[in-house]
Amino acid sequence: MNTDNDITATRMFPKQPIFFRFCFILFLLFILLFNNHTFLFLTPFVPLMGDAIIGFMKGMTAGWLDLNQTVPYYRNGSGDSTVHWLILLLILLLSIIACIVWSLVDRKNREYPKLYYWLTVLLRYYVGITMFNYGVIKLFQGQFPFPTLYKLTEPLYQYSPMGLAWAFYGASHPYNIMIGIAEMLGVLLLFRKTMTIGAIITLGVSINVMATNYFYDVPVKMLSTTLVLFSLYLLGPNISKFYKLLIQGKAISLSPPPSLQLNARWKRISLISIKVIMLLATVAPAVQSIIRADKFIKQFIQTESDLYGVYYLPLREYENRKKLRIPDDWHFLIFINEQSLIVRDAEMKSRTYQMTSDSLNKEIKIIGKAGEPTQHFRYEKREAGIMLRDIGSKDSISIYINKIDMENIDLKTRGFRWVSDMPYNR
Repeated sequence: MNTDNDITATRMFPKQPIFFRFCFILFLLFILLFNNHTFLFLTPFVPLMGDAIIGFMKGMTAGWLDLNQTVPYYRNGSGDSTVHWLILLLILLLSIIACIVWSLVDRKNREYPKLYYWLTVLLRYYVGITMFNYGVIKLFQGQFPFPTLYKLTEPLYQYSPMGLAWAFYGASHPYNIMIGIAEMLGVLLLFRKTMTIGAIITLGVSINVMATNYFYDVPVKMLSTTLVLFSLYLLGPNISKFYKLLIQGKAISLSPPPSLQLNARWKRISLISIKVIMLLATVAPAVQSIIRADKFIKQFIQTESDLYGVYYLPLREYENRKKLRIPDDWHFLIFINEQSLIVRDAEMKSRTYQMTSDSLNKEIKIIGKAGEPTQHFRYEKREAGIMLRDIGSKDSISIYINKIDMENIDLKTRGFRWVSDMPYNR
């Protein structure tokens, strides 16, 4: 084995040089082009590289694929857009070509201990920081917030698989905290001595994430699969030993992660400085993720309505609703913010109406759609509902709508309990 004064000789994985060259190029290109806000120093360059690659692919696919229809979806939160998969295909092709060229030029060299060391460092930090960032935002329910009134009133048959998964995870803040802590343990990958246990944990956690993304159609399949593969790669040199230990019951000694043996003092100080910077940089993306998640949620949430809640029109108000020309398909009224009203019909299909609200004078104005009148009411909040009085009518017609108590639903009130004599599966 070729050795270097600055590096401890270590077993390269995979052992075949061609496979190692391919993995090295493939992983490096993937991390460069799919940084995922992991390495802050790459963040300014990612959009530039992405735009350059998209321009290149537009030229290559001209005549058989119109990327102009899919490019707008490249940065909308989906990690599995057409552009993403085309970039991955490009990465695979470039990796194959570069591997062939590298193998032809460097046929004599059979091992790359330094490259293997830096590749494992890169993967450790990529997986560790990514998992840590995802874990932190779960602590504050930044990724899976509690279902909104809109989602709580939506029939189950109208949910998408992803919507159902988000409602499931969001329904329990303690569960968010548990899976968040499990993901944050990815920070163990940042330290060489805890790399193996960290990779085992991230492998298990990322397999669960990958399964959720696959089977609930969450468009982050590429990234979650990558985290699984990178974790497996880090465990690669010891997988056969785990088999001996767990299946054959034999005693084993794990292969340690590759390490640098630096003789010069300035080199040791430089390496420690780099590690400290990377550790500090781990916290920055986590804070950034929390801020980004908060902004994402806030863009959908305006000032909470003074009438915040879910209401239904009782049958006893049928005559009054006819006089007020309230559409017959208005069954449930959902007030969330000051700018809009969501209406559900008998089949629980929804429509959104523009609304203006004056909480000082206790007035709301619901802008009717084509063929529908605009409703202008003065409201009076009562214990079990709202009295709406028509503004402008000579007869001062009023209608009472009942409020559904959404604060005392089982999803909010039924918490953990040790003793359950009967299953409470509703």
